[in-house]
Amino acid sequence: MTKRGVVADPGVTRRLELRKPCSIGVDIRVQRELDPARVRYLVKNWSDNALDVPKVSQRAGGETIWLDGQHRGAALQQMGRGEVSIECLVYRGLSLQEEAALFRQLNNSKRLSPLDLYFVALTEGDPIALQCQDLLLAVRLEAGQGRKNSFTAVNTFWRMVERDEVAAERALALLTGAWGPVREAVEGRLLQGTGDFMLRHGEAIGVKSFADKLAKTIGTPGAFLGQAKALHAMLNIAVPDAVADKLTNVYNHNRRTGLLPAWRQ
Repeated sequence: MTKRGVVADPGVTRRLELRKPCSIGVDIRVQRELDPARVRYLVKNWSDNALDVPKVSQRAGGETIWLDGQHRGAALQQMGRGEVSIECLVYRGLSLQEEAALFRQLNNSKRLSPLDLYFVALTEGDPIALQCQDLLLAVRLEAGQGRKNSFTAVNTFWRMVERDEVAAERALALLTGAWGPVREAVEGRLLQGTGDFMLRHGEAIGVKSFADKLAKTIGTPGAFLGQAKALHAMLNIAVPDAVADKLTNVYNHNRRTGLLPAWRQ
């Protein structure tokens, strides 16, 4: 994802202050969700000497939120030390967008999930993230996990939108037109291969009619992915490339005119 720096603002200050971990909150628009497994690991392997200085934002209304260090703060609270003040680097004067941008900068070398980074990028107002969100909502998909219409392939889709927004939109329309706005239909490799297919063939494809044909010919998105994996194993090509190859064959099946050239030249 595109990295964007925090614009220098003369109204923003920072200084070391003592704060109690129990008094610092979390804003999920800025911060990732708490990982209980990471908190348990920190509690089990705690070392005061290894405690880096956490970063927090003091907002105008008096609320203080974590920018970096919420797992360390949660571990301290689990160990009964939530009321014990620790040294924090306290920022004042940050906007919500600047908080989100700073969170990404502070955590760009840590193991943040693509969804974590995507949601923070939305808060930051990143234009590619906002484009992705608009395209997903247009086909009734929601970035996240655990729901029937959940969408998790945010890194793949981000790259597709950066490359060609129209091809990305048509790929979504084809897959959800065939199988509905369900997470299985927009699995990352299916999405990438379909995006490559749409990038090459563009307006030549009637999305609605092809979606109907795809669903009738293939059956389910799981079957589609399975066939692509089999082609990948047989021909030693990447799964997304096998998806595009399969789409080409399905499109050409029973057509007498307007045939697409073979995907693999």
